[in-house]
Amino acid sequence: MNGDVNYLKSEVRIDAKDKVQGKALYGADVDIADALNVFVVRATKHHARILKVDVSEAEAVEGVLKIVTADDIPGEKIFGPDAVDKPVLAFDVVRQMGDPIALIIAKSKDLAEKAAGKIKVDYEELPAVFDPEEALLPTAPQVQPGGNLLVRYDIARGDVQEGISQSDVVVERTFQVQRVSPGYLEPEVSAAEWQKDGVLRVWSNSQMPFEVQADVSRMLALPKDRIMVVVPNIGGSFGGKSDSTIS
Repeated sequence: MNGDVNYLKSEVRIDAKDKVQGKALYGADVDIADALNVFVVRATKHHARILKVDVSEAEAVEGVLKIVTADDIPGEKIFGPDAVDKPVLAFDVVRQMGDPIALIIAKSKDLAEKAAGKIKVDYEELPAVFDPEEALLPTAPQVQPGGNLLVRYDIARGDVQEGISQSDVVVERTFQVQRVSPGYLEPEVSAAEWQKDGVLRVWSNSQMPFEVQADVSRMLALPKDRIMVVVPNIGGSFGGKSDSTIS
């Protein structure tokens, strides 16, 4: 080892100076000329079948340019990191309160919100589940066709039974912990703009730009080489931005 090289030298983060000086630009700082506002209309039921989405009154609001529903999605209508079960826009069944149902594109945020109140959704309410342990019971309502269990992890190291047999004390308990919010310094936000060369440029403050690119490709039925994903500064993640944030 060369004695003149200090391998323990601290390195300055390349984004540190701009962040502490307040110069760093985040996703919400992206400024697109003549950008339109998008308001998401979300489900008000925990679990329900969508019978009809009536957007006629909302479309008549002055300043509303387009209302997008699942019927307008040219590609795949569902996506997801662990299981492909999350609707881009709900089209058959609402599986949680807050599922997106429609996008209102308008000249201003106020106009978009005004139109949102005029969208009428007819539901057929279905039994819902609110407790994870109760959701695993055989009698629980099935939120997904394949069941309520998303994924199972079995973690073991060594011979567990042998370790227990050799232990002086064995303690078995059920531990519960509170939910943790990542608490990052910025909201999750996305912006997009068609470039003159036909490439869709997407700004997303996600740590997974290639996942965002793949999701957009499948949703819009566009080849990946026509989608450019730009990741602005990220104000922390702590697990909160480790997947696609475009929804």
